[in-house]
Order: sequence, then C-alpha cells, then structure tokens
Amino acid sequence: MNTSGFNVKYELKDAGVKGKGIFALEDIPYGTKVWGLVEGNHTVYRNESELRQRIKGLSNEEIKHVLNHIWGADDNCSVLECNDQAEYVNHSSDNNNLVCGFQLSPQQNDYDSCWAGRDIKAGEELTDNYACYCVPDWYLKICAEYGVESSKDVCNNY
Repeated sequence: MNTSGFNVKYELKDAGVKGKGIFALEDIPYGTKVWGLVEGNHTVYRNESELRQRIKGLSNEEIKHVLNHIWGADDNCSVLECNDQAEYVNHSSDNNNLVCGFQLSPQQNDYDSCWAGRDIKAGEELTDNYACYCVPDWYLKICAEYGVESSKDVCNNY
C-alpha cells in the first residue's frame, strides 16, 4: 500500500538551518493538490496520554524528533504525526502551500489536504504556515518538558 500523501514529484534534501525540507522536482501550478491524508500516512493523538504513550520508551533524541514533527490536527485540538515525508514540510510566513481548507479548496470542506497557494517552481522548497494549526496546551506542555520548539514556537520565532 502506498502511504505517501504526496500528489507531486518532490525530493527530500538539506534546507539549511531548518534541517531537511521537501523540494519540488517540477513546476506545480496554483491550486494543485500537493498532499493529502491517506490511510496509513498519519497518526492522530487526541489527548496528552495518547501522545505520552507514543513517546514512552523512546530516547530523548527520538522524542524530540517526534515532537518536532507534529502538527495541530483540527479544531478539536488534536495533534497529527505524519508517517510519510510530509513531516519535513517546513514553516514559512510566506508559505506556498495552503493547508487550511478555507484558504483554497476546489472541494468544499477539504481540510485534510495541502494545496499550491501559488505557482511553485521546480527546485523551490514546499512550505506551510504553521499559524493555521490549532495547538493544544497539553502538546505545548510536553514540548516544554523535553526542550522542543513546538509548531507554535516555530511559527512565532521564524
């Protein structure tokens, strides 16, 4: 089963101070569905105990990786861990992907996909604005406990 939610050709490569990033291998026209949820490419944690169970027994380095690659999932303030390379889509306040369904969506109420918010050139990093996500207090608490920048911190600091 293909569990990648990507609908465009991309490569994972160095993104400087951000670590790794996702880069377009071909031009992506405005309005193209870039990524979406598919069975097997994500895990949703609905509360603190579910996320703590996920990181239980991991090394500090592994815990930091997991926490650093989790996004707010929905208006109910769950969090989502991508199990494909979408975890490497970095934040930018000048993002080229739109993940909030109300910003751009050819299909009504599709809040589970990323769309090209403008024409994206081959070689350009695919970015997202993390300000779009609801971030629960319990996730922020766990990030602080392990000294990890949450997606909210990244949005506020960069």
